[in-house]
Amino acid sequence: MKKIVVVIVMLMSFFSVSVYALKVGTVNMEAVLKDSSKTADIKADLMKRFSGRNKHLAAQAKTLQDDLKTYEKNKAVMSPDKLDQLKKKIQTEEASLQQSKQKFQSDVASEQMVLSRKLIESIKTSISGIAKSDHLDLVMPNTVVLYSQNSVDITPQLLKAMK
Repeated sequence: MKKIVVVIVMLMSFFSVSVYALKVGTVNMEAVLKDSSKTADIKADLMKRFSGRNKHLAAQAKTLQDDLKTYEKNKAVMSPDKLDQLKKKIQTEEASLQQSKQKFQSDVASEQMVLSRKLIESIKTSISGIAKSDHLDLVMPNTVVLYSQNSVDITPQLLKAMK
């Protein structure tokens, strides 16, 4: 019986699994994206790049609105030829405005994607540096981590590193 117990203890010692505790870092990505100076820079850059086109779209919309008012106001007294000319002009303006809006929205979305990718790469680089310096084994968004005994919130460090 003693031999069986000794054999079992020896087998257990050979097959024992060492438990390694991971040091997990968490990041509040919502706060990083909201409070980062780089996010504010991206917004300002987009506004600067596209404000001229936005003003042009507003002017096109105003012209169309004015022509629609003129049409509604004067349709009873205008000659049929003038009415047809104004209708065609309004239709052309509407089509042009819709096309300009779609192109504008597409260009803004495309530029946002490019700038967002750069921001995400910058965030990843900063997180990697913090994780290495703090000897973290894993870094995850805090919304994904339900519980971790050894987790560390690195959001303040990340915000500081991204300034």
